[in-house]
Amino acid sequence: MMMHVVGLGPGDPDYVTVKAIETLRNSDVIFVPGSSSDRSLSRRLISDLAARHGFPSHQDIIDLEFPMTRDRDLNQRAWRSNVSSIADAVSSGKKVSYAVLGNPTFYSTFSNILDSIRGMGIEIRFVAGVSSLDACSSVAGMNLAKGDESIAILTYTDFMKRGSLNFDTVIVIKVPSGSSAIREARHRFPEFSVSVYARRCTMADQLIMDRPGDDAGDYFSMLILRRN
Repeated sequence: MMMHVVGLGPGDPDYVTVKAIETLRNSDVIFVPGSSSDRSLSRRLISDLAARHGFPSHQDIIDLEFPMTRDRDLNQRAWRSNVSSIADAVSSGKKVSYAVLGNPTFYSTFSNILDSIRGMGIEIRFVAGVSSLDACSSVAGMNLAKGDESIAILTYTDFMKRGSLNFDTVIVIKVPSGSSAIREARHRFPEFSVSVYARRCTMADQLIMDRPGDDAGDYFSMLILRRN
């Protein structure tokens, strides 16, 4: 038994890889995970790809709910239900794909159910997607590192606790406060001479800022900080 976990990239259908398109087109079932907001983005992206590339009309597109909560019991129930749905589809002999925004091995919902799926004897094949890190640094025109420079990737909460840890570049993800986070980062960590806030890179409503603003926070956002 086997399934694919497919990265859809950062949101622009032009960034979806040829491998991902072929894998999705050859699938009988495509599972779309997430909360309501990011799942709707994935669904729109898959619909766009289906229209562009002639996905078969018989495909089943099935939503999987992953609650945005720290309630362990609620999460465990959702994960068990999702594992059961996937296992049923795979065991029936269907070609199954699980499609996620970004890259499937980087902060993906699939990480929550990976061990359970493997424990059922299901082979998992990952199809890499263009990550948000690559997309945002490219849109912003920023070089992330050169030579022997080092990079750290931290969540916003962890960054505020631990600081830069002497890395040359720090990428801060899951920024809750919008571009105003630039102000806080510059105040607390003046060693960085370059700071850029990036949100929803490659999407229609993308935002790139190098100074604080009053925009709202967004799950699909990051700060890119460099020493020079």
